[in-house]
Amino acid sequence: MPALNYDFTKFEAYKDLNIDDVIIPTTDDSAWEYFCNHNWIYDKLLLSQLNDIPCAPYGVYPTEYPVIVKPITNLLGGGTGSRKVSNEEELEKYLLPGFFWMNYFEGNHLSFDCIVKEGKVIHMEVFEGHKLRDGMFDYWETITEEVDSARINKIVKWTRTHLSDYTGCLCCETIDDNIIEAHLRMGDLDRLMNVSLMENIINIYKGQSWNYKQRGYKKYYLFTLFGPHTLKARLKDTIISEVSEKCVFFQLDPETGASANPPSGKRLLVFGTWDKEEGIKIRNYLIKNIRPRIPDEYVSSLLGYKKHFSLAKYLKFR
Repeated sequence: MPALNYDFTKFEAYKDLNIDDVIIPTTDDSAWEYFCNHNWIYDKLLLSQLNDIPCAPYGVYPTEYPVIVKPITNLLGGGTGSRKVSNEEELEKYLLPGFFWMNYFEGNHLSFDCIVKEGKVIHMEVFEGHKLRDGMFDYWETITEEVDSARINKIVKWTRTHLSDYTGCLCCETIDDNIIEAHLRMGDLDRLMNVSLMENIINIYKGQSWNYKQRGYKKYYLFTLFGPHTLKARLKDTIISEVSEKCVFFQLDPETGASANPPSGKRLLVFGTWDKEEGIKIRNYLIKNIRPRIPDEYVSSLLGYKKHFSLAKYLKFR
């Protein structure tokens, strides 16, 4: 399969894209194998050291808390194994062989989705993640036109310095301007359903020129639904069909993907819209129709309701 492990041409918008004569790693495990000269980037301990973030592996204790504990290498994504640790007792429980700790940051979580040609960033889309809790997100939104030049230039310079001979997609995640993770694949660019953009990304992997022309700027929103790891959520086919028609992008996650999620919960589905208010209505409609019901703590942040309020008031789809 030319698009290794995740074939974006399965979506109707991309069905006519020709990727038969090119290899495009679309997941971290395939990128780690394919880009052998650059897969050091998946060593998160090394990445933290390169970015001057206080960190250390199993066996070395921090002097200040809280910290984040996570696997040194995680090719499944989704924050697998990551958790906030607030004291030495918790550290003893969660800092295991193969794990490390790093400084905990509280600021905005940004994802820089870049196209790189020989170390030069030639295109970038920036997403901001709005947190639910403990590694889970309510939604992501594009903020490319709102990001100051200093932040953009930091990613551009870092890429030129550390990936000078790399060509392909690059996704850098930052909190408080600290690069906490990086991936040799696209982040969410394929979920924009932008055929011209994807054609040009394919051309880059083929060694051809970049000719993409941005036609204005419009915000895009990716909404998610999370639930407990034990929840086996079900949606009627009629509901899925109805919602899919209203979305730019819709994906129901397989139950078997539970391992590629933070310890706090698993992602059930993700969908994209150009309209935030419409996206909230769709999300609430899905919450209303998922069975069994998702516990309140997994949906309350975006809905903005308190438990003693009537849930029906907020679950109205128009």
